[in-house]
Amino acid sequence: KKLGSGSAGPGTGSSELGIAQLDEKAKYEPVLNFPVRFDKDDILDWVETYLGDYLIIHPKARRSFEACSRNIDYKRLCLMLYYLAHYTRLRNENKDESINLDEALRPYDLEDMNLSVTSVGDVTYYKSAIKIKIHNYDGSVRGEQYMPLHIKSDVNPRSLIRIYFLYHKPIGKSIIGYLPDHIDKV
Repeated sequence: KKLGSGSAGPGTGSSELGIAQLDEKAKYEPVLNFPVRFDKDDILDWVETYLGDYLIIHPKARRSFEACSRNIDYKRLCLMLYYLAHYTRLRNENKDESINLDEALRPYDLEDMNLSVTSVGDVTYYKSAIKIKIHNYDGSVRGEQYMPLHIKSDVNPRSLIRIYFLYHKPIGKSIIGYLPDHIDKV
């Protein structure tokens, strides 16, 4: 079941408590179904299955993830992707920007990793490393976009994880353009 797709369904009654319980279960469904082996293909499949309503893995991110040869804490990466999906969901729901996203996201930082979405700073400093091409459905290139945001965990080069992304308001999804390493300044 995808994140946020909980519904009462037939035979569950119409009480608000029952619907709230199903929505609560749907909220944690991705975590309950973490990839068993935590290998790269399983993680990408898990993102598409459980977080695909909110996240898109850009081909550039897929390539950077597959090329990463260092030992990654895949559970921590999955928790960060889960956090990003909820960031995206809250951005979609918070159209008038009336809620504090950092506070609203605290319950989704499940292991108190002090996660937050932050700006990467001056994106032009990173040049092409932080750009992704946005395509039309027919495959033609619509244009290039910078990934101005990222989620980071740790600063130690051996254990750090970064997820660089662009929140694309028209489609209500975050497009992940690079992970799990730090993008070097070019």
